[in-house]
Amino acid sequence: MGTSRALVAPGLRTGVATGWRGDAPTISGALRACPNLLVMGMIGFALRGGILLLILPVLILPTAIEVRFLIGGNLNSTGLTGEFYLIIALAGAVTLGLALLILYTLARCELATFTRFVNSAQPSVAHAWLAPGRMSEAEQGRVTSRLFIVETMTLVAILVALLPVAAVLSQSIVAEIVLPSSAESIYVRIFNDAAPMVALFVVLLIVIEAVSAVVVRRVLAGAYGLRAHNRLQRHPLRVIGVCLFGWSLFIGAIAISDVVLSVTWQAVESAFLSTGLSGGLLEIVSALLVALLFGGIFAACLFLCGLVSTVRSGLWTFASLR
Repeated sequence: MGTSRALVAPGLRTGVATGWRGDAPTISGALRACPNLLVMGMIGFALRGGILLLILPVLILPTAIEVRFLIGGNLNSTGLTGEFYLIIALAGAVTLGLALLILYTLARCELATFTRFVNSAQPSVAHAWLAPGRMSEAEQGRVTSRLFIVETMTLVAILVALLPVAAVLSQSIVAEIVLPSSAESIYVRIFNDAAPMVALFVVLLIVIEAVSAVVVRRVLAGAYGLRAHNRLQRHPLRVIGVCLFGWSLFIGAIAISDVVLSVTWQAVESAFLSTGLSGGLLEIVSALLVALLFGGIFAACLFLCGLVSTVRSGLWTFASLR
């Protein structure tokens, strides 16, 4: 791709096979050199749906009666009506437009993150990169378009994998509203019905994410003239290792964040319920301080998850070029 390609000197190895012990200081050095990698990590985490996982502790799920009220006349003795599916179709069209914008943003983030990681790596940490240089706007546009296609195909694959879950959920919701199977919470009953399909979806999601990560790095390596060093697809054990380690970091960050947010949210609820609208100035100020504390903790959890997302991206990048 013209002058934007990396010119590797004869005999120079791009990415000495040092394993994760070599990747860790490289990623750390990249984060110190380019702190905005964390910003892109948080954006990527949030846009890929991670923000929904963080707000789970503060969600108040409607009861079965409230769900039935929300559905209204769109549910009869034979099931959901055609009007309900029309509403779903319209909502789907709006969601599709939003999804395309998100996918384009993710493609730009992937390009910027890869560029900063490769340019920040130093030989002192056992990686010998040569700066690929700057891309022209036209070149960036072409690479972003390819990444957009990859991100779109990834989303389509996830949606296809989600279809069995959606089918089971829709059937279970209607059945549990019309004729409850037990006295347990409606959400417990629905989850029990869909648990096998949810487990299968999680497995498929991990596989799809790994394939997407490999393809994305292949596109980026080719754009920077590093295709010859992109051999990750020839090392299935390395793919599995990076995938499992990355998901372990992700699940750990989400678990820690949700526990902390859940405890903090209970304090927020307690403060506001005990204060109410008739509380004195001191009580109102205390409640606001608790709310600000929750906001700060939420921001810290988002930062943690963004950091994990950035580290996962770095692991995939350096493992693909090692």
